[in-house]
Amino acid sequence: MNIKWKKWAVLALFLSVPFLSGGTMGEGCSKPVVEIPSAPSNLEATRMTYTQIRLFWSDNSSNADSFYVYRKCGDGEYKLVAVTSFLFYTDTNVPKGVKCTYYVTAYNIAGPSEPSNEASA
Repeated sequence: MNIKWKKWAVLALFLSVPFLSGGTMGEGCSKPVVEIPSAPSNLEATRMTYTQIRLFWSDNSSNADSFYVYRKCGDGEYKLVAVTSFLFYTDTNVPKGVKCTYYVTAYNIAGPSEPSNEASA
């Protein structure tokens, strides 16, 4: 049996499974609805050393899988600096003597939330 034929046989079997029990594709085949998470809030930034800033925030959703942390230093543009599943993050790569501003978004399979408040240190 060649590989191409095997792929089609598996696909045909997969597509026929709902019909084997006398049902139709529409019966019991609904996708779960996943909502975009609510935005994090209460973001706080504290400078720990010349090159480290510690962030804390509140999770306002029950369905966030992770949090995306964004930073801009000085007059620069926001860039993604971390993805975490915790409600805190320590940025250890901060330019010395430069004020950095952050925001956080919650994320799940449906997409990112609105951004949190901004916090600077």
